Amino acid sequence: MSDIVIKAENLGKKYTIGHQAERGSYVALRDVLMQNARTLWIKTKDLAKGKPIIQGDTLEEVWALKDVSFEIRRGEAVGRFLATMKQRPLLYTESGKRVI
Repeated sequence: MSDIVIKAENLGKKYTIGHQAERGSYVALRDVLMQNARTLWIKTKDLAKGKPIIQGDTLEEVWALKDVSFEIRRGEAVGRFLATMKQRPLLYTESGKRVI
């Protein structure tokens, strides 16, 4: 008989971080207007698709946890993974399925 009460495999947590490109000393008004229009269009598309709106010209994905697996056996003491301030779950599988 197996005493495993909780088993998790291949868990991960990924963050997407936006980076602002460095600007030169002179930027033409038309360039500013085009960049703002492009940014507005991208943010509108992301909002319509349910994606989070992230500030920045370029995006970087950073894995805080990747391919983490563990087992908890009956009688073992464990800590608790805390949710973020917005009470979003902390751990997901690679396919995006919520674990906790």
